[in-house]
Amino acid sequence: MAQLKDKIENVLNETRILVLGIQILIGFGFRGFFEPGFEKMAPYAQQVQLAALGLMLLGLGVLLVPAPYHRIVLHGRNTVALHRLATATVTTGLLPFAVSMGLSFFLGARWVLDTRGAAVLSGIVLGLTMVCWYGVELIARWRRLGHLHPHALLDPLRELDMQQEQETDLTTRVKQVLIECRVVLPGAQALLGFQLIIMWMTAFYKIPQLWKVLHLASLTCVGVCTVLLITPAAYHRIVEQGEDSEMLHHITARLLLWAMAFLALGICGDFYLVSRLTGLGTALSLALTLGMLAFFYGAWFGYTYWRKLHVPNRRLTESHLGERNAA
Repeated sequence: MAQLKDKIENVLNETRILVLGIQILIGFGFRGFFEPGFEKMAPYAQQVQLAALGLMLLGLGVLLVPAPYHRIVLHGRNTVALHRLATATVTTGLLPFAVSMGLSFFLGARWVLDTRGAAVLSGIVLGLTMVCWYGVELIARWRRLGHLHPHALLDPLRELDMQQEQETDLTTRVKQVLIECRVVLPGAQALLGFQLIIMWMTAFYKIPQLWKVLHLASLTCVGVCTVLLITPAAYHRIVEQGEDSEMLHHITARLLLWAMAFLALGICGDFYLVSRLTGLGTALSLALTLGMLAFFYGAWFGYTYWRKLHVPNRRLTESHLGERNAA
């Protein structure tokens, strides 16, 4: 059986693959609202496109939860709880992504087929996605174990006699925090590119000046996110000369958290903009945007800080126990 640190690195790399694909599609999703064909879409189709984008953003928010949890709650330590959380987020985050793919195929097929044909094709894509992402895995797990509990997907380690926490050395902690930066960085860079392209499109010049300023602010936030995520690589090469250090780990963890805070602002700013482009009113667009921002910050920081207050510090607990035994 693989060690816990290897399992965690594997699930982080798998999350990286998923997040990269989702964030690239998010970039295309934002750009679609500025394409000439968007104005030719029926109002309901424009709102379906907004719903598809919103679902992808929800999936992204879920997939990124383990990174701040690992930094804020565990300070880089490897625990079974972290692996369970990462597994749960991958399993849960794929669901809105699958639905979003179905909606996106419906919109694409609608240009070629009638409404019924487009609905059938999108249903086939959604069904195939659900079978490949959930059905095959559930069947394989049932065949391997001979039974299938409701927690089979969300808690795969329950049947295993595995140590709740394994000692995490500095090299492992540095390696994992750099992986977590790579989870966020490529997609942030792709989103940054799409946001820059939008400013050269004809439709951008037709929107009100206030919306242009909002897009520029969102672009700036994603740019700051990208700069912060690249900084650890420069620090590791220039200052540490490739050596691992506690300072490198500390700086990288803090930069990662700040980058995610700016990423949420950048995404939500443009989400308000595209909500208005679909014809939604100011109040409804603002409510949806603030709800999205609250979801990001609540999942990434609110939940993790709440868990930090309820998860005892292992080192302090062992220290107190040692003092009690000595007394």
